[in-house]
Amino acid sequence: MLVGPAGLWARAQRGEAPESIARDLPNLADCTPTYTHMVLARLVAVGAVDFIVSQNCDGLHLRSGVPASKLAEIHGNCFIEVCPACHKVYRRRFDVSAQSRVRRHTTRRTCTHCTQQHQHTEQQQPQPQQQPQQQHQQQPPSPRPLLTAAPCPRDGVHLEDTIVHFGETTRHASVANWGAAMAAAAAATVVVVLGSSLKVLKAYPCLWKRVKQRKCELFIVNSQWTPLDRWAVQKTHSDVDAFMRALVAAHDRAPAAGDGSGGGGASRGVSNDEHGGAPKSVVKKEEEEEEEDEDQRQQDYDQDHDQEEEELKSVAPAALVNGSWRPQTYVREEDPFWQQCDDDDGDNDDDDDARAPGGWLMAGLKRSAHRK
Repeated sequence: MLVGPAGLWARAQRGEAPESIARDLPNLADCTPTYTHMVLARLVAVGAVDFIVSQNCDGLHLRSGVPASKLAEIHGNCFIEVCPACHKVYRRRFDVSAQSRVRRHTTRRTCTHCTQQHQHTEQQQPQPQQQPQQQHQQQPPSPRPLLTAAPCPRDGVHLEDTIVHFGETTRHASVANWGAAMAAAAAATVVVVLGSSLKVLKAYPCLWKRVKQRKCELFIVNSQWTPLDRWAVQKTHSDVDAFMRALVAAHDRAPAAGDGSGGGGASRGVSNDEHGGAPKSVVKKEEEEEEEDEDQRQQDYDQDHDQEEEELKSVAPAALVNGSWRPQTYVREEDPFWQQCDDDDGDNDDDDDARAPGGWLMAGLKRSAHRK
């Protein structure tokens, strides 16, 4: 939707008006995690993937079931807003970023926690003694306070979205989770890039330090060139969902490869021409020795595999026993993020702003149009 020759960014760079492009955008709340999202959630659950760094704001990783502790949404999440005063996090079922602009992040909602705290404090304060009516009338009226960027708690503290626009830095650590991302990058032995152009992510040296020190292998899956291709151990030009389906299928077939129907049979199918016309008795003896070596290698493999499986059983869920990477099917009614959302703001999800395209997306389209 966003990338490729027919993607939104390309359309903006060709001069199409952002407002026109926005009409083709779906409501992000109606979107669902892709097959790749669900596979990654599965791999995190079974311990095959340690951490995910995402530059997307669509919240689909959390909705697929990836724990927040295993995820860094470094550019924010359009379904999360935060109170700048008490730092309470609010999760919504609608895009909170309709009004979001560069250095303008307040939403139309207020922090219920701060409001309740203020009301409680106000109730605890002693009431001032009433003055005689005549004396009160002689006092001049108090001037109306000037509006400020941070509203008085009496009126409620305005919430802020978590979006990081171009030119801005991380604003809410609870969403960006940079500390955990840097720790994971510092210990990684393999980094897999799925679908990212890396034109933005390349600007974060902490993510690629071990890759460039050749202490960590980099694999890239993308249909286009990326600036880190030369550092990759392998670059696969593919659609990400197609790649992940093939990867899951190959992994789930892998245990059957050692049952004699796979590589073992192929290694024994050697033609006589490769023995340079040696006598059949010699060839047969060599084949028997090769079979013994193959049997020994298979026994070693089975022993290692059994030991590894026992270790995995002790640290991973029971679902890993069969070794399958096949993900669960997404069910909206069981969406783990939706179930954590706050519903204490009445009909906020029916506001026109909630149905409008996210400000972060409109800002990106306008920036692409200016770069054409």
